[in-house]
Amino acid sequence: MFKYIVIAVLGYLLFKIIKNGAYLAIENLFKNKQLDEPTDLVQCTQCQNFTSRELIKKYRKMDFCSEECIEKYQNSI
Repeated sequence: MFKYIVIAVLGYLLFKIIKNGAYLAIENLFKNKQLDEPTDLVQCTQCQNFTSRELIKKYRKMDFCSEECIEKYQNSI
């Protein structure tokens, strides 16, 4: 009887180890990869924050980080 309990406990522990290992492998597969090269940053005309060049908004040849900053700039003119 004791032998079956030990086998059941070891089987359960093995199952948990395999399950968690598979979960971590899947999680790492879909995790965003770190960029190896530096990203170009551009300073917002309104709030002076730096934003990635891919995310900036252009308005009258000026760089803005968001539509909200463009609206603030328009209201300040």
